[in-house]
Amino acid sequence: MNYQECCQPIHNDVTLAKKPEQLMRARYSAHLTKNVDFVVATYHPNCHAEQDRQAIADSVNSDWARLEVINSEDGLHENEAM
Repeated sequence: MNYQECCQPIHNDVTLAKKPEQLMRARYSAHLTKNVDFVVATYHPNCHAEQDRQAIADSVNSDWARLEVINSEDGLHENEAM
């Protein structure tokens, strides 16, 4: 699956991520495309990511080799997964 099919739509509208795996793939792609705004916006609110924006921007500039999702399953609640 290419970026335009997998992650670009979610980068444009995060609510399109219906499964945690989709969000993780989109966040990984956001690192590769240096989309700091998306990475910051998709942190849990308790993390206060906006305060760490510069550190997050620095991490986006790291060399990201790959993302391998071995398994994913729904959690007990709608907004939870493992």
